[in-house]
Amino acid sequence: MQVVYFLILIGVLIFIHEFGHYFFAKLFGVKVERFAIGMGPVVKALSFTRGETEYTICALPIGGYVKMFGMQPEELYDDWGDALPEAERARAFVRKPIWQRAIIIAAGPVINLIFPIFVYFFLGLGMSTMPPSVVGQVTPQSPASQATPLKKGEVEAGLLAGDLIVAVDGQDVRYWSDLTDIVEVSAGKALTFTVQRGERQIDFTITPEPYTKTDRMGLFQETYGIIGVTSETYGPIIAIQDPGAPAAQAGLKTFDRIVSVGGTPTRSFIAVQAAIEAGGGKPVELVAMRPEPVDFLGGGLQIERHVKATVTPLKEGLRWSIGAVPADMFIASIDPGGPAEAAGLKVGDELLSMDAMPYNKMRLLRYDAQQRFWERMNAEPDTPKTELAISFKLQIKRGLETQEVTWTPSIREFKGKFNEMVPSIWFGFDVYNSYDLPDPIPVPFGDRVVYAATNGVEMTWKFTTMMVNGIVQLIKGRVSTDTIGGPIMIFDIAAKAGEKGIEEFLWMMALISINLGLINLLPIPVLDGGHLMLLAIEAIKRKELSQRTRQIAYYIGFSLIALLMLLAFKNDIERYWQDFASWLNVS
Repeated sequence: MQVVYFLILIGVLIFIHEFGHYFFAKLFGVKVERFAIGMGPVVKALSFTRGETEYTICALPIGGYVKMFGMQPEELYDDWGDALPEAERARAFVRKPIWQRAIIIAAGPVINLIFPIFVYFFLGLGMSTMPPSVVGQVTPQSPASQATPLKKGEVEAGLLAGDLIVAVDGQDVRYWSDLTDIVEVSAGKALTFTVQRGERQIDFTITPEPYTKTDRMGLFQETYGIIGVTSETYGPIIAIQDPGAPAAQAGLKTFDRIVSVGGTPTRSFIAVQAAIEAGGGKPVELVAMRPEPVDFLGGGLQIERHVKATVTPLKEGLRWSIGAVPADMFIASIDPGGPAEAAGLKVGDELLSMDAMPYNKMRLLRYDAQQRFWERMNAEPDTPKTELAISFKLQIKRGLETQEVTWTPSIREFKGKFNEMVPSIWFGFDVYNSYDLPDPIPVPFGDRVVYAATNGVEMTWKFTTMMVNGIVQLIKGRVSTDTIGGPIMIFDIAAKAGEKGIEEFLWMMALISINLGLINLLPIPVLDGGHLMLLAIEAIKRKELSQRTRQIAYYIGFSLIALLMLLAFKNDIERYWQDFASWLNVS
């Protein structure tokens, strides 16, 4: 099946590329002698002729070509050196105006760059439901947490988990993507957020702050606005710091997962809190699942067992509380000998801030720490990645005491999904990743079409600019040539994407299509970009290039492509050598 995925991916991309050449050649009256998918010997059983064109499948699935009459001036003469009839000569490629020849040549890579728009459009149409614009969590000291109500005294400052954002600056908001689209382009601009909170609508003023992120290779950097909210809300795993809290007195422990309150199933901490509030301070029965280690065959396993507890809430301000908080920022495990152990961190510690920046979501802390490492890595490209050391000041809460520790995570390299070496931070600790998402809401077909069309263009532009930047940095030497992959890597990509389903496969096909289009536009003779470069020279000189000049250019082009292919094969062999060795041993 892996071979089938590879052939489909390569076949589709080669077909649309060559069809671009073929379509415009026919449009401008150029005689097309052969349309071939693949290279090498023609598979006669899969070939046929219709009209003046032979349509063929070749034995090697590593390219394709459209053979047009008159690509070289000598084709305008017969074997005896006599000129062919003018009607036939007029259909030669070289007799067409330069602008027509340029369009024919450019059509192949251009259609590879346009194709992903339709792929992303198709995938967007499949979004029959989308997350609503409900606030799941609010980051401390973020613009959202300090949101100012327009009517003073109406409510306290700040958005709350569970708020439904219905409009921003008078523009209706229905889906989470509507909200992010507005916020991301509004850094530094004061916006009016209309929020539905229970039965009330409240207007807040929020100014998104700029946030800059970069990829791990330093190729793509973007700055956009954020307000400090996520659609995720905490899961029902709790933590207890005060041994005198009602939950602790009732026998509950940190990392218990609450599955029901008063017989009502719960899947989020908000649901747990809401059920407690609904009780009005009366004792409530909670059912929890408690993780417990089990020593099985020398390995550390965990099981969960049911725990029941009757808790009497206490009044805290205007709310009833059992003295439990979400466990997302509490350390659940420490790697022996790791950087967290070296920093003195312990299981049960609550992480409050990193370098004075407060966090209430471990995913965000991990993301920012990784960003810092990538920035350092790209600022010192000559330093071995595993020798880069980055220290952070962590403020933690242990029991009822707050303290600060210096944490220096290690850098490790591991094999990525395509056997490439990927540097990453070794944190040395882990948490229970517990979260919940609001139920998605239906998307009318009209909204889906608008979303799909916008998303198709935006995603294609984003990945195209990223890859252009990557090629530029590769030429500059800032990106290692080890990142170049060949047919074996493409085979692996196609196989793994195909096994994950049609959506993943189409995503990967779109990315490779962009890559194929850009590579073909490089100004290297024998590639489409090289042909365009020669045509541009012809246009400037106002005369055709000599045959010798063309031959020298093609020799240089073939040499460069041959070197590139050798490098790609070398990288593929190094990248997959262990897989080859394992396969040979098994065989």
